[in-house]
Amino acid sequence: MPGVDTKIRHYHVNHETGERTLNTDFNVFIALNAISYIIFVILIFTVGPFGGVRSTTDLLAYRYRTVMTPDAVFFKIVWAIVVPWHAFWVIWQIVQPGDRNCDGVVRASYFYPFMTCLYAGYAISCRFDAIILGTIFAYGLCGTMVGLIMSMQRYREKMLPGYLIWQGPHSLLGAWIMVEAVLMTNIVFVKLGEEWIIKVIMGCVSLVVLFVTAIAWLSSYPVDLLVPSVLCYAVGGIYIELLSPTHYTRLFQQGYNDDWLTGAKYTVLAVFVLILISIFLKILVVLIHQRPREHEERRRHKDSRVSLSITIDTGKNNNNSGEKKKKPRKNRDRDYSDGDYDNNDYYDDGNDEERPPRRNQNHRRGSGERRGSNGSRGRGGYNSGERRYSNDEQQPRRSRSKPRGKKGGPRRKDNSSTSYDDDYR
Repeated sequence: MPGVDTKIRHYHVNHETGERTLNTDFNVFIALNAISYIIFVILIFTVGPFGGVRSTTDLLAYRYRTVMTPDAVFFKIVWAIVVPWHAFWVIWQIVQPGDRNCDGVVRASYFYPFMTCLYAGYAISCRFDAIILGTIFAYGLCGTMVGLIMSMQRYREKMLPGYLIWQGPHSLLGAWIMVEAVLMTNIVFVKLGEEWIIKVIMGCVSLVVLFVTAIAWLSSYPVDLLVPSVLCYAVGGIYIELLSPTHYTRLFQQGYNDDWLTGAKYTVLAVFVLILISIFLKILVVLIHQRPREHEERRRHKDSRVSLSITIDTGKNNNNSGEKKKKPRKNRDRDYSDGDYDNNDYYDDGNDEERPPRRNQNHRRGSGERRGSNGSRGRGGYNSGERRYSNDEQQPRRSRSKPRGKKGGPRRKDNSSTSYDDDYR
C-alpha cells in the first residue's frame, strides 16, 4: 500500500556514502496492530470480560464452578490493565517515529493479528455456550501468545522502559490466557457432568501445569517475571475463592467430598507459596549471580575488541618519488639508420635465405621498379633509387622479415615460385 513498507528496515543506508538515517516510515505491522486492537477492544466490551451481550467472566467465574475457579474480581483487575496497556503499545508505535521500525515491532509481526482472530473465536464460542469449541480456541490462543512472548523475550536490547513498552502487555495477556485455558479445561468436565473425583483429578493436573509453567519461565535468562507473577496471582485467587462459603457450598452440591475439598484448598495454598518463593529466589539469583556475570562478560567483550587504524593514501606526493615512470610507447614506425635498410622493401642481413613474397607479385625481374598488374607503379612500389615519404621526406619502412622490435628474427619462407636477383638489392 502507498506509504507503507512491507520490508522492515530500522535504518536507511546510502550505499554511495555509507550514511545511515533513521527509518520513520509506517510499515504494515503498525497498520495491522492498530486494526487488530480496535477489533480486540470491540470483542472485550461485547462478548469478552466486560461484555454487554454476554461476558466470558460470567461464564468462567459464576456459571460453571470448579475447584480452579478464582473470584470474578481477579478477572476484572487483569482485563482492566490489559486494555489500556495494549492501547499504549499500539499508540507508541504510531507517535514515536524512531520506534516505528524497531525490533519490537518486527518481532510482534503477525502474532498480534492472529491472536485477535483466535480470541474472536474463543469469545464468540463462549457466547453461544460452545464450551468444547471455545476450549480449542483457548489453547490455540494460548500457543499464539506463548510464541509472541518468546519472540519478544529474544529482544535483548531493552531494559525496564523497553520491557514495559514492548513485552509487558503481551506477557500479562499471555499469562492470563494460560489461566483461562486451564479454567476452560475444567469447565468441560463440569459441562459433561463427570463425577466429582474426575473433576478433582483434573484440578490437581491443572495446578501442576501452572506450577511447572511458572518454574519453566523462571529458569530462563533474561527472565520475564510477569508471567510467573500472574500465575501466582491466579493461584492465590483460586485459594481465596475456596475460602468463600458460597463457592464451597456450590461445590459441595455438585457432589464434592468435604475432605477432598479441604485437601484441594491446602494443595492450592502450597502451590501458591512455592511459586511465590521461587519468584523471590529467582530475583536473588539474578541480582547476585546472573546480572554481575553478564556485566563481566560484556566488559571482557568490550576490552577484547581490537582498534584498527586505517591510513588513507590520497595519492599526492610532491617529490613523485613513489611514482613509476611510464615507459615510452614504442613507435611502430620508428626510423632506422640508412645502413640498416637498402632501397628495397625488406631488410637484408646478408643471410642467404629466401625472401617473403611481396604483396604484388606482378613485377619485372631485374628492373629497378615494381609495377602493378595494370602496368602502373604499385601502391607500395618504389623506384630503385627513390624512397617515398608523406611530406616529401624520406622515411624507411620496417622490415617484414622479422618480428617487431627484434632484429635477426626468423624469416618467413617464400612459398611462391618467384625469385629475386642479386642485382635487385
